[in-house]
Amino acid sequence: MYTTLRDIHICHNFTRKPYLKSSISITYRRLVASGWAQDSDGYAKWASKMPALTYDCTIAEKSNTQADCTKDTYTAEAGHSLNWHKERYPATREETLEKAVTAWYEKLANVDLDDQTTYNDKVKANAEFFANVRVLV
Repeated sequence: MYTTLRDIHICHNFTRKPYLKSSISITYRRLVASGWAQDSDGYAKWASKMPALTYDCTIAEKSNTQADCTKDTYTAEAGHSLNWHKERYPATREETLEKAVTAWYEKLANVDLDDQTTYNDKVKANAEFFANVRVLV
């Protein structure tokens, strides 16, 4: 299936390229779901279910207003996870997102996820951002 790379409006004042969702996040979700994602013990277990990604426009708007490129670290608000990646100009948004999602996914190689994908101390120490994701672009 081919799509053009024109912007789609998914929220008020926010657009994205369709390729970003399909070629980056879906690829890694499929690897995890099918058991082809490498972890520290070989390969992660198959996912019993993989719900569809949803996008929360209020979180997108809030993160856009809170983004401050001069900061080196960010702190998540209570009840939310926070994943961020900083790239030097002139990287495009697509390149930056691809590098960010790849770095996020590679954290899986540092841990073993059990059948319940329990968020334990080892996961928190070695793959905090990988395991604590609820919303992905």
